[in-house]
Amino acid sequence: MAAATPPADSRFKGFNPEVEASHAETGQPLNLAETAAPAEVTAAPPPPRPTHHCDNCGALYQEAMDVCASCGMSGGVVKLAD
Repeated sequence: MAAATPPADSRFKGFNPEVEASHAETGQPLNLAETAAPAEVTAAPPPPRPTHHCDNCGALYQEAMDVCASCGMSGGVVKLAD
């Protein structure tokens, strides 16, 4: 019976056994450390709420402007209704 040929593509297991063994040796302690110490969860503040929009394209902005940065319409950026 003929021996199985090794994979010729690096995406398949067995392509480079030395590298796979090295990754397994160094990867095992890293995985254990990650599961042992939970990462700190930091809550990011919510993004600022838009106060103006363009009547032409609907782009949202934090401030009034003379020309819409999205579509170039002049005088179309108006305050949102509360």
